[in-house]
Amino acid sequence: GAHAELVPSVTWTPSQELLSIGDDQAVKKWQSDGSNAGEVATLDGYATCIRYFPATAHHAVDIFAVSGSDGTLRLMTRAGREDAPRVKAHEAGAVICVAWNYDGSALATGGEDGCLKIWSSSGYLRTTLMQTGKPMYAISWGPDNEAVLLSAGKELIIKSLQVGQKPLRWAAHEGVVTCVDWNAVNNQIVSGGEDRMYRVWDSFGRQLYSSAANQHVITSVRWNPKGSTFAVGSFDMLRLCDRTGWSYCRERPRTGSLLDIQWTKDGTQLAAATGSGAVLFAEVLDQLVEWNGIQAVLVEPRRISVVDITSDQMEEYLDFPRDRVVTFALGYDHLVAATATQCLIYKVGNWNTPQICDLRAPPTLLLLSSKSFLLVDSGANGNGVQVMN
Repeated sequence: GAHAELVPSVTWTPSQELLSIGDDQAVKKWQSDGSNAGEVATLDGYATCIRYFPATAHHAVDIFAVSGSDGTLRLMTRAGREDAPRVKAHEAGAVICVAWNYDGSALATGGEDGCLKIWSSSGYLRTTLMQTGKPMYAISWGPDNEAVLLSAGKELIIKSLQVGQKPLRWAAHEGVVTCVDWNAVNNQIVSGGEDRMYRVWDSFGRQLYSSAANQHVITSVRWNPKGSTFAVGSFDMLRLCDRTGWSYCRERPRTGSLLDIQWTKDGTQLAAATGSGAVLFAEVLDQLVEWNGIQAVLVEPRRISVVDITSDQMEEYLDFPRDRVVTFALGYDHLVAATATQCLIYKVGNWNTPQICDLRAPPTLLLLSSKSFLLVDSGANGNGVQVMN
């Protein structure tokens, strides 16, 4: 099922399927468990980046953008047909990167020609926002859709969409900046470069963390949508870090360089495009919360283990057959676990009969207090902020 050649980019659909593009000119579809679901389309050129219309947008549109090494930008449907006439987006060289803004009303492209261009959602050019004179390897929208972060050589630049506003620029790495991501929840930026380091910044360009030099060039970085962690990709290396830069774990997949990392919208799983032609899938497990001597650990995507470490009681397993666990919290005599579609409330000691309520969208934040709890989601059909008793 893998691509015959290098995979430069992957993207998740709102229904949690993955699309990948390869230098074999195929667009392939994958289930979230990593099984191949067939070929969507065969392209007539080499693609550089693929991005699906954002799942957070208030009107779902089943299209995705594909940029090409020939400077073209095309919008395609889920069925693999071109939704609109392709455009010659950048005259000199390839379109390297593409990014939808959060509500899907605009699309940004960065090219080898050093131009940053903004397009309408139907593929019409609105403006050439900036010309840097250096190939633009990475772009990312700001949390409010009012600015775009871009790489230019060793610098990072934040360029506002408002006319006449001076761009904010700073020296970010000792080598060319290869990848960057700006998180909408914590408003922080993570970048990686040819100096083999990854760094965390605030939105004013002040450095919050710098890693030591890794073995190889950092080829991809991506925030978890919740803003609590980020993933870093390099040659045969995938690392998960918390938002302060501290490393949770490192994996050594034998897949070559990880060229693009994309999280699912609920933040439970990521996929990576690799230099070997394989598509890599990874899940976050072993998250642990404690309260009054009780430990709850996510041991499998759909199973939480609960143990009272102050007594000799048996370990309890809470199973969630419908969906994977998105987030969970323990405190005030209750364990609250949220999946993509349900919220389950357990009283400590009574693990068999939870209260269950339905959710419209996967939550990004869950906070407990003594008498109630708070759920926040960012889905198009969600409730936003909810307080439950």
